[in-house]
Amino acid sequence: MTSLTELRAFHLVAEAGSFSQAARDNSVTQSTLSAQVRGLEQSAGVRLFERRARGVRLTVEGESLHAVTERMFEAEREAQNLLHAGIALAGGTLRVTGDGAILPARILSHLARDRPDLRFSLTVTNSSEVLEGLFEYRADVGITAHETKDSRLFTLPFARSALVAILPLGHPLSTRPDVALSDLVAERLILRERGSQTRAVFEANLAAAALEPAAVLEVGRQDAVREMIAQGFGLGIGAALEAGHDSRLIERPIRDAAILLTEYAVCLKERRRSPLVRTFFQATEREDWGRVGLT
Repeated sequence: MTSLTELRAFHLVAEAGSFSQAARDNSVTQSTLSAQVRGLEQSAGVRLFERRARGVRLTVEGESLHAVTERMFEAEREAQNLLHAGIALAGGTLRVTGDGAILPARILSHLARDRPDLRFSLTVTNSSEVLEGLFEYRADVGITAHETKDSRLFTLPFARSALVAILPLGHPLSTRPDVALSDLVAERLILRERGSQTRAVFEANLAAAALEPAAVLEVGRQDAVREMIAQGFGLGIGAALEAGHDSRLIERPIRDAAILLTEYAVCLKERRRSPLVRTFFQATEREDWGRVGLT
């Protein structure tokens, strides 16, 4: 017969992504968690995890069960929060992932001021891996420019951003108030790898103008893109909302890039009612995203 203890053990491992991490996070022994999950699997007659060299991954059956335990233990947390008049909401840990650091950092800075006991982690990757992190339960909430229609996700569009050209200081184009797409395609462009939504929107603007870049150099991370531009390897593309502060670079609007970048806050639907996730979304909506923000 399935016990609540076994379900809790399963849920802790599913949330942490490994038996060892779940044991550390919850001050229990790994052998205890392993035995409880093994008992649950034996009584149900299914495998709930695929064991790997580094951590575990939920099976199809495990994903279905995790959707249930998420609701179950979230209801338990909400009951505790209600009984303690909100005291339990003061802290907590929130795992955030984003396809850039600037926007989630802005949200977290305001959230942390309201809730000084909040603990959080921030992982920066590309747009497609943001969603993967949510599906694999490695993150609670994501910030991405990648639009998705996946029915498993709750998505909040919160801002639109124009594209800007990123130029090394002293470049001839930097003396202009703005630049055109035709100016940029004549130069070597330093772009993120495919999977970057900024690149996808830029290429959509090029396609609309029937333009192709003369040369492209792919770089894996946005900070690497900016460094390559600063070192004179070419020009780059960014989002106006994510303007950097590198004194070696200058950013200029692209006057004929009419297709904008939309930013989304996203989470699994099953976690939408989680107090921390809900508070993160509220902080996102309260933030002033400027004249290109959504209303």
